[in-house]
Amino acid sequence: MEWNHLLKVWNQSYIRLVGVDFRRLDRLAPPEPVLLRANRFIVHMRGRAVHRVGDREFHADGCCVIHAGRGQAVHCRLLSDAVEICGIDYQCWPAFPYRQPDGEMPDAAVTFGFPPPNPLAIQEQVAEILKGWSDRERPMVAGLNLKGRLYQLFHEIIEQAESHARGSGQSVADRIIRYIELHHHEPISVAGIAERFHYSERHLAKLIKRRTGYTPLEFLTRCRIEHAKRLLRTTESSVKEIAERVGYADMFYFMRLFKRLTGMPPNRYRLMARAMPDADHPVAEHPGAERPIAAHPYANRPYDGSDSDIDPAASIDYPLDRIENHYQRSTIEGAREEDMLNLGKAKGKLAALGLAALLGACSSGQTDGGGSGTEPAAANPANGAQTSVGAQSSDAAQSSGGMRTEAEAAAFPRTFVDDTGKEIMIEKQPERIAVGHFAEMEYFFALDVPPVASPLAAEILREFRVTIGDYAANADVADLGDVVSPDLEKLLEVEPDLIIGTLGLHEEVYDQLNAIAPVVMFESAGEWDDRLREYAALIGKEDKAESYIAELKQAMRDANRKLEPYRGETTALLRIAGPQQFGAMGTKPYKFYYEVEDGLGLTAPEGYPETWQVVSLEGLAGMDSDHLVIFEYTSEYEAKIAEFEKNGVWNSLKAVKNGNVHFIDIAAATNGPFAIRHAIAELVRSFTS
Repeated sequence: MEWNHLLKVWNQSYIRLVGVDFRRLDRLAPPEPVLLRANRFIVHMRGRAVHRVGDREFHADGCCVIHAGRGQAVHCRLLSDAVEICGIDYQCWPAFPYRQPDGEMPDAAVTFGFPPPNPLAIQEQVAEILKGWSDRERPMVAGLNLKGRLYQLFHEIIEQAESHARGSGQSVADRIIRYIELHHHEPISVAGIAERFHYSERHLAKLIKRRTGYTPLEFLTRCRIEHAKRLLRTTESSVKEIAERVGYADMFYFMRLFKRLTGMPPNRYRLMARAMPDADHPVAEHPGAERPIAAHPYANRPYDGSDSDIDPAASIDYPLDRIENHYQRSTIEGAREEDMLNLGKAKGKLAALGLAALLGACSSGQTDGGGSGTEPAAANPANGAQTSVGAQSSDAAQSSGGMRTEAEAAAFPRTFVDDTGKEIMIEKQPERIAVGHFAEMEYFFALDVPPVASPLAAEILREFRVTIGDYAANADVADLGDVVSPDLEKLLEVEPDLIIGTLGLHEEVYDQLNAIAPVVMFESAGEWDDRLREYAALIGKEDKAESYIAELKQAMRDANRKLEPYRGETTALLRIAGPQQFGAMGTKPYKFYYEVEDGLGLTAPEGYPETWQVVSLEGLAGMDSDHLVIFEYTSEYEAKIAEFEKNGVWNSLKAVKNGNVHFIDIAAATNGPFAIRHAIAELVRSFTS
């Protein structure tokens, strides 16, 4: 074949680009014949024409590539009005002069032409050459770029010429696959690919699905993740840098995709890959992976594109949400753990850091539901309160907490509508829940599914021990810091499969949270039993919720009977708001205290507000309640009350004079299921003693 001779010439020559000529032609101004002073690639880009090189003619309808040698005459006869042609001229000099007869130049006067099977690849190389040729600001850089582009164009032409010579050339599916591999760093979509190849989106998807087993963008995503895996194994780049290099501006979205396809987050993959350097794909044996990439022959083939990738935001025509809710936990079963450790020992190549990472992966995989914990005692044992609501032994909690029954798991997938009206598809029963507000922790404790992360977790587990009991010591809850601006990096580390957001707090970080895991938004207000039912519906624990609600309401009825003698007396619920100031907590947020039928049956004093309101000592004196119930930190209560006792107004209050000032730990002010249980026991104890 003619191009085989040209290929030999290029391999033995120094090639120099000497001219680029792009023209739009029409029949009114037909081109004149040209005598070539250099070798030329003629790339017919658009329209119809007949190109004559010497005594050979090439009919071009659409894209066509023609090569003509130095000294040949070229003539173009137009057959349509709109024709675009690019001429790329180059010269050859011997790379090994001692092999050439004196004064003889390499003979590149080869004539051939063909319609390329994948015209897009050639047209885009030509476009890059045109772009570089017009760059006059950086001639040295542009020259180097053009030299590389010229070789890339020649390589593409030779490959497609050989493919064309074999018969029908590449299949459409192969051409599309090659296009994806070459352009995976660009913001392409199914619609864009279909338009380029002149197929409907549906037909294109069928072709790629039949050829690769994936839809076009599923295949593209796997290309991107494969590049990322290689970069994680072979470079020291950060996850953020790698995400950007493979085309993801959103690091959180990238990490979510990476974990879904490999079974573990990028950093853990890197550590395990380096711990087992002989394993090309350490995740292939990992049971947490949704579908190993190596399962398909196209998955691990080398790509000749760059290390960047598609911008997911540009792929709006592909319903990524359809596949993004299949969340997998990164688990390693006990037998698998032992096998992997034995393998590492046998090879003797588990570095200390890699071993630590491997053990970390194993231990996190064995934790079900974010940490084993026990249901707390009914109340602080120190104050003698007792109730049976939701109580269980430590051993029982450790054996059952977070476990899912077959009936619960069978209830998924399910659709949940959050308080914004958005429908969230939950594909499988959530196991790792992160909460956006610390007050939500105890709802999940009550459902025996301890959250894996919460703002202010360390402080709450330390300070609210009186209500959450043994969970404070046993629950493994990552501290996300501030409620409004949670620590997203730490949230990524714990790998939640569901995030509970709060309206009024998390709208600004919603997109970032949603890139990590699905987010369900709730109003912060609401009755405790309604909220418990909603949370239970999210995770398939409806039976547990109803059981807890029934027990707690029974405890309320029992307390109501015990407090009935005090029903004619008034009670104000307060927080210490500052020097000489209190916060009246309100009847609406804490309505169960004041409901006669379904609550404790207390009576609010005249002038007591419906919602939170700061009142002075004088304002409190105006209410002159029979009982004051003050919620405060145990460690601070006595000192703060001692300051009030220096004030005559405080000492004149009816409740103070009669000894009816009742203290409840501030943990009970969350109004959650554990808080209510503790408050009930404390009120009964304090009033009746």
